[in-house]
Amino acid sequence: MGGEKVFPAEIDALIFQFEGVAAAGVSGRPHPIMGAVVQARILMLNPNVSVPETRARILRELSMRLVPFKVPQKIEITQSTLVLARFKQER
Repeated sequence: MGGEKVFPAEIDALIFQFEGVAAAGVSGRPHPIMGAVVQARILMLNPNVSVPETRARILRELSMRLVPFKVPQKIEITQSTLVLARFKQER
């Protein structure tokens, strides 16, 4: 994240404040210039939510609450679980 410290739990906590979020996983993904950028995978309680609207709403709110380098560059709304076989959250 460009050499800055990002704690996924901080961003996870903000995402969990949104109505309808069942699970969230924040991690870094490689970026050719920055080294890494933040990405988020979110599982919604209601699988029928409008993905584009939900993604835009969450991104808008996070942009107002976080410094720019902590805002996820990619938000994936998923229908699959975010927990691995050993009960560790997938990031």
